[in-house]
Amino acid sequence: MMHRLQVKSTAEQLYHQSWINRQQKAFLDMFVCASQQVTPSECFERTNRLEATHFIDGYKILNYHDSKFGEFLKFLLDNPGFVGNVIAIGEKNGVPNVPEVISTLIQSVFGNCILQEDETSMLHVLKSLLEHQLATCEDPRRMLRRGTCAFSIAFKQVFDMVFSAKLFLTAALHDPVMRLLMEDEWFYDIDPGKALVRFPPHERQRRFGEPGTDQYKAKLAKYRTTIVEKLVLMATRFITSIKNNMHCFPQSLSWIVSQVRDNMLYFASKKLVKKCIPT
Repeated sequence: MMHRLQVKSTAEQLYHQSWINRQQKAFLDMFVCASQQVTPSECFERTNRLEATHFIDGYKILNYHDSKFGEFLKFLLDNPGFVGNVIAIGEKNGVPNVPEVISTLIQSVFGNCILQEDETSMLHVLKSLLEHQLATCEDPRRMLRRGTCAFSIAFKQVFDMVFSAKLFLTAALHDPVMRLLMEDEWFYDIDPGKALVRFPPHERQRRFGEPGTDQYKAKLAKYRTTIVEKLVLMATRFITSIKNNMHCFPQSLSWIVSQVRDNMLYFASKKLVKKCIPT
């Protein structure tokens, strides 16, 4: 009995910390994407307030309604296809704050995908969203590239949390990224005109000489060749590192990518048949 209580207490602490970490990540994203509106001090203040968050058990606020809310959340967890359907219909009908709804569902109902079964349920939500949104989309590739549909929003949030995805990214990208950071004295622009703008006038004069001279043109051409060779080398490092670490590519990500491919092929074939058969 004591061990069960310890496991329950530890699990609750884990979920609490996971919620705090997700909120901190959201503030960080807000700071990076909208640095003009959010100052570093505001970001740090919010982060500190989160660290002091005090969680209260639901039954202390909801009283006898707590079991009803629990049953409702359990229904959502057990029916991921229904959840995906509701989100897709809501977005189609212009329901506001769909990204916030998705975030709330992931953090509450699906527990930030900490447990394998929660991750699996969330993958089926993604599959449901994919099927509903691709079925009514004329250009699925464009929809996915824009990243503003419910599927793309949920996909990003889920794989920001999945540990296996973080493990793969760390293993595959750590070495090439560190090597790239060490090359801080180079500006990697293929266009020599853009590269020159980055140098102060005196540095440009020192590196290439007097503009318009043969020496200037020769040094500029050599510089461009060097940059292209370095870009090829760095791209090769990234590709090689990714290929060498494919053994730890997340199975859940592989599964959802296969679902995207299968659905796109299915709907493309349906459109082709419709086009070939006259009505």
